[in-house]
Parts: sequence; structure tokens; C-alpha cells
Amino acid sequence: MAGQQMPPPDAATAAHGSRVPERRARVRISLNWPVTIRVEGERQAIMADLHDISGAGAYCVSSRRFECGENIEMEVLLPRELDSQNRGLRLVCRGSVVRSEDIRQGEHGMACVFADHMLVSADAMCRRSVCTEGAGDFAHHAGMGSAGQNSGAQAKPHEN
Repeated sequence: MAGQQMPPPDAATAAHGSRVPERRARVRISLNWPVTIRVEGERQAIMADLHDISGAGAYCVSSRRFECGENIEMEVLLPRELDSQNRGLRLVCRGSVVRSEDIRQGEHGMACVFADHMLVSADAMCRRSVCTEGAGDFAHHAGMGSAGQNSGAQAKPHEN
């Protein structure tokens, strides 16, 4: 339209090169940060690059193709600048895959929505079954007991 200018893209639309207006309810933070992803029922952890994150979900790129509906746990080691007491804080998010896309051969994008998330210190991580038994089961790996009860005082889930 003559005389009208398009508003500058926000961070989320600029990151993906789209001029579609942002419709998300929560602000996404664009970044390039390593993340570990575990899929329910699988023992092997998957390394991925976290491209953006919000309180409701995230978008990652990895060598593994994820399927929509898969339950996952994502673990992000927080930078030391955000951890004034040097506790080795990690953000642990549980959720499910809502979008999966092939970017190029050997590279796949995955969007997930979080069911819950928690901050966990290195001490709490070492008390989790993953430190002594490998991956353990999905609920225990997320710091939850078999009845869904929080097993560590420092691991508090936050509902969205």
C-alpha cells in the first residue's frame, strides 16, 4: 500500500525471517545455546541448539528428527552470570513436541510446549537417579517420584 510502512520485525519474527506478526502470548528470547533433550522411553540424551525460549515453550535444532506428540525433557545449563552462588543451576523443562521440521539433511527443527519447568542446582541433579543409574525413568529424571511428588527440596515445578 502506498504511503504505509511495515513495522520493524520483532525478535521472534526476525529470527526466522518471516514478516508474519507475532501471535504468541509470551515473549520469546532468541539465542544460540546448547541444550540436552531426553525423550520419554529412550535412554540416550540428544544434544541440540536452543534457538529461542519462553515460559511456554522453545524451538531447538538437532541432528535427530522429533515426532509431534513425543514427551521430552529439556535441560539448559544457565550461564554463571545468572548464578551468583555458583550452584551449577539448570533449567529443566518437561513438555511435548508440537512441531517438527526438516531444515536440511541431518538438521531438524523442533518446537515444544512446556507442561512444567523448574530450576535445579548441581546438588539436586546428583541426587537424581540419572547420576547413579544412567537415564533412569522419565519421572525420576525430572526430579519427580513415581507418584509425581517432588523428590528434591530445590526442584520446584512451575506451572504455565
